[in-house]
Amino acid sequence: MDAVLDFRNPYFIGLRTDEALIRFFGRNHWGAPVGISVHDFAPDADAQADELAWQGWLDGVFSQP
Repeated sequence: MDAVLDFRNPYFIGLRTDEALIRFFGRNHWGAPVGISVHDFAPDADAQADELAWQGWLDGVFSQP
């Protein structure tokens, strides 16, 4: 995915693509899970497919060995 970092601080990362805004919330600093929101503006956007893809990615990133 090609994305531009449009905002960052110690607890938040905002990415922008041609068709989406992706936001990562670092709530783990306060003992909560890391959060993500995806705003997919593509004409053929599929919320369920987006959710499954991002959940799979997050599971891989945060999985315990």
